[in-house]
Formats: sequence, C-alpha cells, structure tokens
Amino acid sequence: MIVPTDSTNLHPLAVLGPAEHPSGGLAGYCRTTYAALLALLGPPHQRDIDGKVSVEWAFRCSNGTTFHIYDWKQPRTPKGQYWWHIGGNSAQALAAFSRHTGLPASRNPLQS
Repeated sequence: MIVPTDSTNLHPLAVLGPAEHPSGGLAGYCRTTYAALLALLGPPHQRDIDGKVSVEWAFRCSNGTTFHIYDWKQPRTPKGQYWWHIGGNSAQALAAFSRHTGLPASRNPLQS
C-alpha cells in the first residue's frame, strides 16, 4: 500500500507488513496524540507486539529509509499527549517521519 503525500518532493511511502518488521533501533521521539497519528497515518499496521508495543505504524520510503512509530511498555495505547517512539534504519528516519507527517521529532524528548 502506498500512502499519498501532499508534496511532490517527498518519497512515496510503502507500508511494511508484519513479515517486513522494520530494522533499526530507536531514533527519537515525537510528542503528539494517538488521534493525530490516526489522522495522519491511518490505522496502526500492527497491534500488541510481544507485550512491549501496543500499536505501531511502519513505512519504507522509495529511497530505502524505513521508520516506525510506536508506544513502548505502556499498559494500554496512550490516547493523550505522549512521547511516541520513532525507530528507523538510518539517521534519516527522524527527518523522513517529520517530512511525511509535518510533526516535529527529536533525538531527545526534552528538545522537541
């Protein structure tokens, strides 16, 4: 599935399926709400992953950069303001997330 973008200078996004779990570790954070992520990214791609992540969205840009957005070790999916985790396979993961969502992201949550 390709997620449309509003700008022609953005790499198109492909949704990563369960068999294509994104590689890479924590790249940074974005403080936002579940509702905002739903509006921007659609329904989560995965739910209840190994008891540590309740929801996750995972994408691959046409340039090969992957990024995923997830909660971490929460008893239930956070609905209010939360520091969502952003993982990725390269240093460009945070920038790709921000370009495609319009949301600010930072390596340190205290800097967002």
